[in-house]
Amino acid sequence: MRKLTLIASCVSAILAAGAAHAAVELIAESQVSGAYEDYSVETAGPLESGVPGNKLGGIGSALAYAGCNSFVALPDRGPNALVYNAAVDNTTSYIPRFHALHLSLAPAAAGAPLPYVLTPFVTETTLLSSSTPLYYSDGSAYGLPSGKPALNSRHRSQYYFTGRSDNFDPNKTSTNPNNARLDPEGIRVSNDGNSVFVTDEYGPYVYQFDRDSGRRIRAYALPAKFAASKLSAAGDTEITGNTSGRVATEFLWAALDCAGAFALKPANDELMLVVDNDADAFLRIAADSPLSDKPLPLPPRSIHAPAPTRMPAERRDCSITARVRSGAS
Repeated sequence: MRKLTLIASCVSAILAAGAAHAAVELIAESQVSGAYEDYSVETAGPLESGVPGNKLGGIGSALAYAGCNSFVALPDRGPNALVYNAAVDNTTSYIPRFHALHLSLAPAAAGAPLPYVLTPFVTETTLLSSSTPLYYSDGSAYGLPSGKPALNSRHRSQYYFTGRSDNFDPNKTSTNPNNARLDPEGIRVSNDGNSVFVTDEYGPYVYQFDRDSGRRIRAYALPAKFAASKLSAAGDTEITGNTSGRVATEFLWAALDCAGAFALKPANDELMLVVDNDADAFLRIAADSPLSDKPLPLPPRSIHAPAPTRMPAERRDCSITARVRSGAS
């Protein structure tokens, strides 16, 4: 079971993104069973480990506000708790995805331990893909079949990312945007509600995806110092074999009124702010300093907004719909 806990300051932290610390008060909690299936029925077939490809599993890698009672959640790179092939860290060809959640609050009955009842629903599943070819391992070095998802052959000109750790080009660095492996760790919804920004710890990567189709819109070029040059399907081997790279970008912050502002939290405790100026692909490092518990200073263009103010009406609608977005043409 995966527990969802809603606290009063959590909502304010999501909406204010870095405002002064508020008092923390637990007001409700609930659970979503990881044994459920998600809405991507096309991926329901068994993975290399035998686990169903659309098992909901854990969705706690990241949770981001998406307007009204809506949130988006990341399930990481897929199931790898079942030991089947240590050479690839027991990872599989699971297609990374994000889920839409509807979280509703209602007053609890008199005498209840918490003042509100939290009811969560998974309402949508979106698979992550690229419109350009990605590098997949043939698997022969690890006694495995190709790392290419079967869904690629069903959706032409669609190349799905996967969680399998050997899906990388050995002749390039870890930040190569054509690598098919993806281990999502952070997510934020864009200001207009039409895309999501996702961080990963394989590269590390910062990608922008269309929210409806799941297709990658943009890959942000991060500083070379974050790249690993000696890649391995075994995480520990890759970490020990490099003096740079393999940083866990497990935190992503985006100012909702400045759709391309990010704060990455690598494992080595460096803090980096990357700013994308609106529609231009201009990228600059605005800050690179030790981590602090103080609010992150932002460039003048970045404005803390209480909500995605320019989000279209259909994105603000509180009604619940269940659908899957696989990115098929």
